[in-house]
Amino acid sequence: MTTTPFDILCPQHLCFDNDGLITHVGPGLRSVISPDADQPLFGLLTILRPLGISDLPSLFAHMGRALSVEIQGHDDLRLRGVDARHGDGGVLSLSFGVALQSAIKRYRLTLKDFAPTDLAPEMLYLIEANQAAMSASRSLTERLQGAKMLAEEQAHSDTLTGLRNRRSLERILDHLAQTKESFSLVQIDLDYFKSVNDTLGHAAGDMILQHVANVLRRETRHDDFLIRMGGDEFLLVIKHLTDHARLMSLSTALIRGIEEPQEYDGTPC
Repeated sequence: MTTTPFDILCPQHLCFDNDGLITHVGPGLRSVISPDADQPLFGLLTILRPLGISDLPSLFAHMGRALSVEIQGHDDLRLRGVDARHGDGGVLSLSFGVALQSAIKRYRLTLKDFAPTDLAPEMLYLIEANQAAMSASRSLTERLQGAKMLAEEQAHSDTLTGLRNRRSLERILDHLAQTKESFSLVQIDLDYFKSVNDTLGHAAGDMILQHVANVLRRETRHDDFLIRMGGDEFLLVIKHLTDHARLMSLSTALIRGIEEPQEYDGTPC
């Protein structure tokens, strides 16, 4: 196919004769429109704006004005265009307008499909660079938020047992007061813990505290709050449970679990 000056200056164009038949399709449109000649212009295109353009006389009457164009079989694609007389017919120069980004991906357009002076590729580059920057910014923000949440969680967690610490209690009680949820408090103070530390060492004491934490997790629900207040003192915030009999049953199960025999280095404790 012979290259014309229009192919170089405005690759996204159509030439048509005085009968309204397409005589040439520019290279920038050949992935969208069949390059076969002799297609009726108005069988292929619909002029959406201005209204009332359905033949050559009405098209030439609006010569030089911006057109909104739809291509048959591509109803979701709106192109911008402008027409002018050329020889015995005319030429219609088109552009993808705001659909540029999706059109490039959909039709796999490359730089050769645009005029050398067309700023569309540069605009697309800026759009993609902006999207990449926004994506990087969102990723950084998410990482910072994750780090902040982790830091807050660590600040309100007991590193030995993994339970919440005393600092978290105020936030928990404030939240329950605001939501007006019912709750009960169960306080636990271990007997003979000091003697375990004194006779077997702190490692044995740490093992006992971890055992107690495991019992608390096992006997309570996921949304209850388990707090190590410090030393051998624990506090449970039991949500939506104020029945005395059920609380006594829970306390009995906790005591039974905590009293399960433990050994440290072969020595019962």
